[in-house]
Amino acid sequence: MQSNFLINLYKFLMVLISPILRMWIKYRIINGKEEYHRTKERFGYPTIARPNNAIIWLHGASVGEVKILFPLVDRIRNDFPDAYILITSATKTSADLICKNSLPNTYHQYLPLDIPKAVNLFIEYWKPSALIIAESEIWPNLLTTVKSKNIPIALINGRFSQKSIKSWCLIKNTAQIIFNYFDIIISADLNTHRFLRDVIGDKVQYLGNLKSNASHLEVNKISHNKLKIQIGDRPVWCAASTHKGEEKFIISAHKKLKLKFPSLLLIMALRHPERAKSVIKKLNNVTVAKHSCEEIITNKTDIYLIDTIGDMGLAYSLSGITLVCGSLIKGLKGHNPLEPANFSNAILTGNYFNSFHDIYMSMINLKAAANISSVDKIEKHVSELLSDSDKLKDKQNLAYNFANSQTSILDTTWYKLRQIISETKI
Repeated sequence: MQSNFLINLYKFLMVLISPILRMWIKYRIINGKEEYHRTKERFGYPTIARPNNAIIWLHGASVGEVKILFPLVDRIRNDFPDAYILITSATKTSADLICKNSLPNTYHQYLPLDIPKAVNLFIEYWKPSALIIAESEIWPNLLTTVKSKNIPIALINGRFSQKSIKSWCLIKNTAQIIFNYFDIIISADLNTHRFLRDVIGDKVQYLGNLKSNASHLEVNKISHNKLKIQIGDRPVWCAASTHKGEEKFIISAHKKLKLKFPSLLLIMALRHPERAKSVIKKLNNVTVAKHSCEEIITNKTDIYLIDTIGDMGLAYSLSGITLVCGSLIKGLKGHNPLEPANFSNAILTGNYFNSFHDIYMSMINLKAAANISSVDKIEKHVSELLSDSDKLKDKQNLAYNFANSQTSILDTTWYKLRQIISETKI
């Protein structure tokens, strides 16, 4: 009774607060986090015409999750050429990334809010043959509605924080109902795997983090060659995927490093490019060249700012050392270290990397990555690598070899997904 009651209560509350959610969407528009002309997608109304073909629906909340889905798009197109693909996400940056990749036979819509009416409108219009969700997007109204239509659902690379797991454990009966909606669950880490096995048993499978296979980023060769000439033989380090509050520590470290390495260039890539203006305002006494404006790197340029979507591969290809940010401030959860590792970058991280805990701990134990114990030590770690070419080369090789030693999780994941898609008789 508890589980049914909580699901019904959640449904009632979502209906009750739907006017507040409309105000929240307007607030996000004002702050540049929503696209005004696509607002109605959040309430289940389409903005593009549905093809007559079968639809495979993939969902990832933001950029990291969407990147996991791209290799699956290729597999679907190869094995089910008559099907079309619908990718939903919840952030503007992820929508921009999907648009930039121009995937054939693939559409993007924003995920509707978990309001019963919005979810029903969305599913009735798109009529998906299967739903594949990446990581931790658990929306009860959406899952209940999809399951009521006998549409198979898969959760891939399932990952939940310790806080989320504790919350689910408080309503374990409800969790059993919700997670049993999934036909397949593939967990990405052992903590999530143990929790889900305890809730629903053998249906859960552990393969490891799918991001191990989603780490080979593309590089625009024209941009790379042009920037490589501009940089010349200057030493370069990269601060990747910086979040609000992290730049001050990075800039402070870079200024100290410049005293010892006067020609040093910092490539700073923002996690959210829309923050570029506010970040630049805070960069006092440094010369910045913006990638979005194709500004030239001169001998006086201190920082090359990557303020665009989809150019992380470019940043890593120009650097030899990467501090993977989103890890320097409590409350952040880290980003994928395998992406720069695939470009033979020496890897540094802060203390907060729960989203990639297993990968980071393995790399740190093998000395394929270094954990900066405090932000005050960023300059120390980077300086040590720049001062010792043999040590730098060793760390680069260890990171690269680790990235390439990861097993092919994608192949096994696709084998299992292909089975449930095939059963829909697409």
